[in-house]
Amino acid sequence: MAIVAVCSFFFLMSCTDRALESSLKLSGDNRTELEHVLLHYKSNPEKKKAAEFLIGNLIGNVAYDTTSLCKYRPVLLHYDSLKRVEKDLQISAKDSLNKEWKNFLRYNNPRVDIYSRLLPDLKTISAEYLIDNIDLAFQSWERCLYKDSISFNIFLKNVLPYRRNNGYVIEKWRNYFISHYGDYMQRYASPHQLVDSLLEQFNDYRVDWSAISTYPYVCLQDYNLSKMSRCSARCWFNSMLLSALGVPCTIDYVPAWGNRNSSHEWNAIIINGKTYPFEATGGHGKWKSGKVYNNVWVDKYWMKSRLPKVFRYSYETMLQGPSAEKACDASYIPPLF
Repeated sequence: MAIVAVCSFFFLMSCTDRALESSLKLSGDNRTELEHVLLHYKSNPEKKKAAEFLIGNLIGNVAYDTTSLCKYRPVLLHYDSLKRVEKDLQISAKDSLNKEWKNFLRYNNPRVDIYSRLLPDLKTISAEYLIDNIDLAFQSWERCLYKDSISFNIFLKNVLPYRRNNGYVIEKWRNYFISHYGDYMQRYASPHQLVDSLLEQFNDYRVDWSAISTYPYVCLQDYNLSKMSRCSARCWFNSMLLSALGVPCTIDYVPAWGNRNSSHEWNAIIINGKTYPFEATGGHGKWKSGKVYNNVWVDKYWMKSRLPKVFRYSYETMLQGPSAEKACDASYIPPLF
């Protein structure tokens, strides 16, 4: 057994080294930025490992090019103005927003302007951003009243990553959430209580399936303006909020239910190695997702929802599984993977 353990250790180390070298090799002119991060933490083993984890898993991470987003944002800014005066003018700001957005889409297409243009993080991310992200992540983790419930491995995978999902712009979201809600880290000894209290602060942020939910929410500023989105953007928002405060938060999803149409996404926190799922919108019954995992939850509207398999978004590149086999024909791999 000791020999197996040692072999496994060296195998993992070699995989880490290979991934890191691959990222550095493919980073082009941005290699000096990435090497600066590694050099910055040369005398701090934990943070150096964190830097190696982030850089070693950079391949495949992309952000949408938001150059054209400036022509979309006035729609949300107008909505923000209408919300302030809707009672006085006796109008529905939301109805006005949806109508304006539909008209806007007659002459503009986010799929062409934004979603079709990708910027690889590997060649654009700065040393300053990565260092700031690493330092703030460690700072929040160390301040958590339940740090002992969060292993270093879980911290690396679910607190440290600057990117929660592909497409979203690289921005200083940790700074924003810590400055606004950082004191919550010292208020609650229970992570469940922290989640309960934090989500109460965002009761006016709605999951919405009207026209405006198709707006390209790829940055925090726009999401805060509309406070409306589909499940995916709300899960993205929650995962940043909680991770900024040192709580390991994931985005779990089912691409298709086993017994009805559509898909779904939700969040989960990981404490003492256990997963505690919750509905992204919060409110009464948000922890019922745990029953969904066991296929024992019955909803008044949806009735019983069957989960054939739950997936989890991950910053870490997954090398395991059938698709990693050399004999696997890439054309047979579903686009989801």
